[in-house]
Amino acid sequence: MDKIKVRMIQDVLRQRKNMVNDSKLWREICDEVNVGQLKGKKISFTFDDLSSLESYGDNLYGSSIININLDAKDRMESSEDTSEDKWSQRGVFEELISMARAQRLPLPVKDDSSFITPSGVVTSLSVEKIDTAKIESLLIIENGTLMTHWNELIPLLPKEYQSSLIVYRGHGQNQNTLIELIGKLADDTPIGVFYDFDGAGFDMALNIAEVRAIDILHPCKWSELHKLSSEEFKKLNKQNSFVAQTVQLKNRINSTSTPKPIMDMLLYLREHRIAITQEHLIKHQYSISKTDNIRIIK
Repeated sequence: MDKIKVRMIQDVLRQRKNMVNDSKLWREICDEVNVGQLKGKKISFTFDDLSSLESYGDNLYGSSIININLDAKDRMESSEDTSEDKWSQRGVFEELISMARAQRLPLPVKDDSSFITPSGVVTSLSVEKIDTAKIESLLIIENGTLMTHWNELIPLLPKEYQSSLIVYRGHGQNQNTLIELIGKLADDTPIGVFYDFDGAGFDMALNIAEVRAIDILHPCKWSELHKLSSEEFKKLNKQNSFVAQTVQLKNRINSTSTPKPIMDMLLYLREHRIAITQEHLIKHQYSISKTDNIRIIK
Protein backbone atom coordinates (compact mmCIF):
# COMPACT_ATOMS: atom_id res chain seq x y z
CA MET A 1 0.00 0.00 0.00
CA ASP A 2 1.52 3.32 -1.04
CA LYS A 3 1.76 6.61 0.79
CA ILE A 4 -1.27 8.14 -0.96
CA LYS A 5 -3.53 5.31 0.12
CA VAL A 6 -2.24 5.45 3.69
CA ARG A 7 -3.02 9.16 3.83
CA MET A 8 -6.55 8.45 2.54
CA ILE A 9 -7.09 5.83 5.25
CA GLN A 10 -5.69 8.14 7.92
CA ASP A 11 -8.15 10.85 6.88
CA VAL A 12 -11.11 8.48 7.19
CA LEU A 13 -10.01 7.02 10.52
CA ARG A 14 -9.08 10.31 12.15
CA GLN A 15 -12.40 11.89 11.23
CA ARG A 16 -14.36 8.64 11.66
CA LYS A 17 -15.96 9.11 8.25
CA ASN A 18 -18.53 6.54 7.26
CA MET A 19 -18.64 7.57 3.59
CA VAL A 20 -16.19 8.70 0.88
CA ASN A 21 -16.46 9.58 -2.81
CA ASP A 22 -16.10 6.60 -5.11
CA SER A 23 -12.69 6.46 -6.81
CA LYS A 24 -10.30 3.96 -8.37
CA LEU A 25 -7.95 4.20 -5.37
CA TRP A 26 -10.70 3.69 -2.83
CA ARG A 27 -11.95 0.63 -4.72
CA GLU A 28 -8.43 -0.78 -4.64
CA ILE A 29 -8.24 -0.19 -0.87
CA CYS A 30 -11.66 -1.75 -0.29
CA ASP A 31 -10.76 -4.81 -2.37
CA GLU A 32 -7.45 -5.19 -0.53
CA VAL A 33 -9.00 -4.96 2.95
CA ASN A 34 -12.41 -6.40 2.03
CA VAL A 35 -14.43 -3.46 3.40
CA GLY A 36 -16.89 -0.86 2.13
CA GLN A 37 -20.10 -0.91 0.15
CA LEU A 38 -20.68 1.00 -3.12
CA LYS A 39 -23.77 3.19 -3.01
CA GLY A 40 -24.15 5.24 -6.18
CA LYS A 41 -21.15 7.56 -6.34
CA LYS A 42 -20.21 6.94 -2.71
CA ILE A 43 -18.54 4.16 -0.74
CA SER A 44 -19.92 3.65 2.75
CA PHE A 45 -18.21 2.08 5.77
CA THR A 46 -19.70 0.39 8.79
CA PHE A 47 -18.17 0.63 12.27
CA ASP A 48 -16.67 -2.82 11.70
CA ASP A 49 -15.23 -1.67 8.34
CA LEU A 50 -13.40 1.20 10.03
CA SER A 51 -12.06 -1.16 12.67
CA SER A 52 -10.87 -3.52 9.93
CA LEU A 53 -9.13 -0.67 8.09
CA GLU A 54 -7.32 0.33 11.26
CA SER A 55 -6.32 -3.20 12.20
CA TYR A 56 -5.12 -3.92 8.66
CA GLY A 57 -2.92 -0.82 8.63
CA ASP A 58 -1.57 -1.43 12.13
CA ASN A 59 -0.59 -5.00 11.27
CA LEU A 60 0.86 -4.03 7.88
CA TYR A 61 3.23 -1.37 9.23
CA GLY A 62 3.82 -2.59 12.77
CA SER A 63 2.53 0.61 14.36
CA SER A 64 -0.61 2.71 14.55
CA ILE A 65 -1.54 3.69 10.99
CA ILE A 66 -3.33 6.74 12.39
CA ASN A 67 -0.11 8.03 13.97
CA ILE A 68 2.32 7.35 11.12
CA ASN A 69 4.01 10.66 10.25
CA LEU A 70 3.70 11.01 6.48
CA ASP A 71 5.19 14.51 6.64
CA ALA A 72 8.51 13.44 8.16
CA LYS A 73 11.44 15.62 7.10
CA ASP A 74 13.80 12.75 6.40
CA ARG A 75 14.18 8.97 6.45
CA MET A 76 15.54 8.96 10.00
CA GLU A 77 12.40 10.68 11.26
CA SER A 78 10.01 8.52 9.23
CA SER A 79 11.79 5.40 10.52
CA GLU A 80 10.38 6.16 13.97
CA ASP A 81 6.89 5.13 12.84
CA THR A 82 7.23 2.66 10.00
CA SER A 83 9.61 0.51 7.98
CA GLU A 84 8.65 2.67 4.98
CA ASP A 85 11.46 5.16 5.64
CA LYS A 86 11.36 6.38 2.02
CA TRP A 87 8.00 8.04 2.73
CA SER A 88 9.85 11.05 4.08
CA GLN A 89 9.16 14.32 2.29
CA ARG A 90 12.73 15.20 1.42
CA GLY A 91 15.61 13.51 -0.32
CA VAL A 92 18.75 12.73 1.62
CA PHE A 93 20.65 15.82 0.52
CA GLU A 94 17.79 18.22 -0.22
CA GLU A 95 18.13 20.09 3.08
CA LEU A 96 21.91 20.30 3.09
CA ILE A 97 24.11 23.17 1.95
CA SER A 98 27.28 22.24 0.05
CA MET A 99 30.21 24.40 1.08
CA ALA A 100 33.96 24.87 1.08
CA ARG A 101 36.53 27.42 2.21
CA ALA A 102 40.00 28.27 0.98
CA GLN A 103 43.24 29.18 2.79
CA ARG A 104 42.76 26.28 5.22
CA LEU A 105 40.21 28.34 7.10
CA PRO A 106 37.65 26.43 9.17
CA LEU A 107 34.03 25.93 8.21
CA PRO A 108 31.45 27.59 10.52
CA VAL A 109 30.43 24.43 12.37
CA LYS A 110 28.47 24.62 15.63
CA ASP A 111 31.11 23.00 17.81
CA ASP A 112 34.76 23.48 18.68
CA SER A 113 36.12 21.58 15.70
CA SER A 114 38.30 23.28 13.11
CA PHE A 115 37.06 21.42 10.06
CA ILE A 116 38.76 22.53 6.87
CA THR A 117 38.15 21.61 3.24
CA PRO A 118 41.25 20.55 1.28
CA SER A 119 41.62 21.82 -2.27
CA GLY A 120 38.65 20.75 -4.40
CA VAL A 121 36.81 19.09 -1.48
CA VAL A 122 33.18 20.00 -0.71
CA THR A 123 31.22 19.16 2.42
CA SER A 124 27.51 19.43 3.21
CA LEU A 125 25.81 20.63 6.38
CA SER A 126 22.25 21.28 7.51
CA VAL A 127 21.43 24.84 8.55
CA GLU A 128 21.09 23.65 12.14
CA LYS A 129 24.77 22.63 12.16
CA ILE A 130 26.03 26.00 10.87
CA ASP A 131 27.12 28.74 13.24
CA THR A 132 26.16 31.83 11.25
CA ALA A 133 28.03 34.09 13.70
CA LYS A 134 31.26 32.56 12.34
CA ILE A 135 30.47 33.53 8.74
CA GLU A 136 32.48 36.64 7.92
CA SER A 137 31.46 36.70 4.25
CA LEU A 138 29.51 34.40 1.95
CA LEU A 139 30.10 33.59 -1.71
CA ILE A 140 27.29 31.87 -3.60
CA ILE A 141 28.11 30.13 -6.87
CA GLU A 142 25.67 28.83 -9.44
CA ASN A 143 27.07 25.64 -10.89
CA GLY A 144 27.88 22.38 -9.16
CA THR A 145 30.80 21.69 -11.48
CA LEU A 146 32.56 24.87 -10.43
CA MET A 147 31.78 24.04 -6.81
CA THR A 148 34.00 20.97 -7.11
CA HIS A 149 36.76 23.13 -8.65
CA TRP A 150 36.49 26.03 -6.22
CA ASN A 151 40.25 26.06 -5.73
CA GLU A 152 40.65 27.27 -9.34
CA LEU A 153 38.22 30.09 -8.69
CA ILE A 154 39.86 31.56 -5.58
CA PRO A 155 42.87 33.40 -7.13
CA LEU A 156 40.61 35.09 -9.68
CA LEU A 157 38.22 36.54 -7.10
CA PRO A 158 38.28 40.03 -5.57
CA LYS A 159 40.56 39.82 -2.53
CA GLU A 160 37.73 40.35 -0.01
CA TYR A 161 36.00 37.16 -1.22
CA GLN A 162 39.03 34.87 -1.36
CA SER A 163 38.54 33.76 2.24
CA SER A 164 34.73 33.57 2.12
CA LEU A 165 32.57 30.60 2.92
CA ILE A 166 31.74 29.30 -0.56
CA VAL A 167 28.30 27.74 -0.95
CA TYR A 168 26.53 26.10 -3.87
CA ARG A 169 23.14 27.68 -4.67
CA GLY A 170 21.57 24.23 -4.82
CA HIS A 171 18.46 23.14 -6.67
CA GLY A 172 14.94 22.48 -5.49
CA GLN A 173 14.66 22.52 -1.70
CA ASN A 174 18.35 23.42 -1.31
CA GLN A 175 17.61 26.86 -2.72
CA ASN A 176 15.04 27.51 0.01
CA THR A 177 17.53 26.28 2.58
CA LEU A 178 20.11 28.74 1.26
CA ILE A 179 17.63 31.61 1.61
CA GLU A 180 17.03 30.45 5.17
CA LEU A 181 20.77 30.62 5.84
CA ILE A 182 21.01 34.11 4.32
CA GLY A 183 18.19 35.25 6.57
CA LYS A 184 20.20 34.22 9.63
CA LEU A 185 23.26 36.29 8.71
CA ALA A 186 24.02 39.67 10.22
CA ASP A 187 22.92 42.59 8.04
CA ASP A 188 26.50 43.71 7.52
CA THR A 189 27.79 40.29 6.40
CA PRO A 190 29.02 40.67 2.80
CA ILE A 191 27.29 38.32 0.35
CA GLY A 192 28.78 37.84 -3.10
CA VAL A 193 26.81 36.15 -5.85
CA PHE A 194 28.81 34.68 -8.74
CA TYR A 195 26.56 33.18 -11.40
CA ASP A 196 26.92 32.67 -15.14
CA PHE A 197 27.41 35.85 -17.14
CA ASP A 198 24.12 35.51 -18.97
CA GLY A 199 20.44 36.34 -18.74
CA ALA A 200 19.53 33.41 -16.50
CA GLY A 201 22.48 34.02 -14.19
CA PHE A 202 21.54 37.65 -13.61
CA ASP A 203 17.87 36.73 -13.21
CA MET A 204 18.68 34.28 -10.41
CA ALA A 205 21.16 36.65 -8.77
CA LEU A 206 18.58 39.43 -8.72
CA ASN A 207 16.12 37.07 -7.05
CA ILE A 208 18.53 37.00 -4.10
CA ALA A 209 18.82 40.80 -4.27
CA GLU A 210 15.10 40.87 -3.50
CA VAL A 211 15.91 39.24 -0.16
CA ARG A 212 18.81 41.49 0.88
CA ALA A 213 21.69 43.58 -0.50
CA ILE A 214 24.35 41.59 -2.35
CA ASP A 215 27.49 42.08 -4.39
CA ILE A 216 27.19 40.67 -7.91
CA LEU A 217 30.41 39.19 -9.27
CA HIS A 218 31.18 39.22 -13.00
CA PRO A 219 34.10 39.35 -15.46
CA CYS A 220 36.43 42.21 -14.69
CA LYS A 221 36.45 43.68 -18.20
CA TRP A 222 32.99 42.54 -19.21
CA SER A 223 32.40 45.41 -21.63
CA GLU A 224 35.34 44.28 -23.78
CA LEU A 225 34.34 40.67 -24.30
CA HIS A 226 32.97 41.36 -27.79
CA LYS A 227 36.41 42.62 -28.85
CA LEU A 228 37.89 39.14 -28.62
CA SER A 229 38.88 37.43 -31.82
CA SER A 230 36.13 35.43 -33.46
CA GLU A 231 37.88 32.19 -32.50
CA GLU A 232 38.31 33.16 -28.83
CA PHE A 233 34.75 34.45 -28.58
CA LYS A 234 33.34 31.18 -29.93
CA LYS A 235 35.28 29.26 -27.27
CA LEU A 236 33.65 31.34 -24.52
CA ASN A 237 30.17 32.14 -25.71
CA LYS A 238 27.20 29.73 -25.73
CA GLN A 239 24.93 31.11 -28.41
CA ASN A 240 22.26 28.45 -27.87
CA SER A 241 22.05 29.39 -24.17
CA PHE A 242 21.59 33.04 -25.08
CA VAL A 243 18.63 32.12 -27.27
CA ALA A 244 17.12 29.88 -24.57
CA GLN A 245 17.33 32.68 -21.99
CA THR A 246 15.83 35.44 -24.12
CA VAL A 247 12.68 35.73 -22.00
CA GLN A 248 14.55 36.01 -18.69
CA LEU A 249 16.86 38.63 -20.14
CA LYS A 250 13.98 40.59 -21.64
CA ASN A 251 11.99 40.55 -18.40
CA ARG A 252 14.88 41.96 -16.36
CA ILE A 253 15.62 44.63 -18.98
CA ASN A 254 11.96 45.66 -18.99
CA SER A 255 11.74 45.75 -15.20
CA THR A 256 11.88 49.20 -13.64
CA SER A 257 13.36 47.67 -10.48
CA THR A 258 16.56 46.46 -12.17
CA PRO A 259 19.49 48.51 -10.75
CA LYS A 260 21.28 50.72 -13.28
CA PRO A 261 24.73 49.02 -13.06
CA ILE A 262 23.12 45.65 -13.75
CA MET A 263 20.93 47.07 -16.49
CA ASP A 264 24.07 48.19 -18.34
CA MET A 265 25.38 44.62 -18.30
CA LEU A 266 22.04 43.17 -19.39
CA LEU A 267 21.85 45.56 -22.34
CA TYR A 268 25.41 44.58 -23.26
CA LEU A 269 24.49 40.90 -23.16
CA ARG A 270 21.53 41.53 -25.44
CA GLU A 271 23.47 43.70 -27.89
CA HIS A 272 26.26 41.16 -28.35
CA ARG A 273 24.18 38.01 -27.77
CA ILE A 274 26.37 36.82 -24.92
CA ALA A 275 25.98 33.86 -22.56
CA ILE A 276 29.15 32.70 -20.81
CA THR A 277 29.26 30.10 -18.06
CA GLN A 278 31.29 30.33 -14.87
CA GLU A 279 33.34 27.33 -15.93
CA HIS A 280 34.44 29.04 -19.15
CA LEU A 281 35.37 32.22 -17.33
CA ILE A 282 37.50 30.35 -14.81
CA LYS A 283 39.15 27.95 -17.26
CA HIS A 284 40.11 30.89 -19.45
CA GLN A 285 41.52 32.72 -16.42
CA TYR A 286 39.24 35.76 -16.42
CA SER A 287 39.67 37.95 -13.37
CA ILE A 288 36.44 38.52 -11.47
CA SER A 289 35.32 41.89 -10.13
CA LYS A 290 32.14 42.95 -8.36
CA THR A 291 29.35 45.47 -8.38
CA ASP A 292 28.54 46.37 -4.79
CA ASN A 293 25.33 46.75 -2.86
CA ILE A 294 22.74 45.55 -5.34
CA ARG A 295 19.28 45.55 -3.77
CA ILE A 296 15.81 45.31 -5.24
CA ILE A 297 13.00 46.77 -3.14
CA LYS A 298 9.52 45.79 -4.28
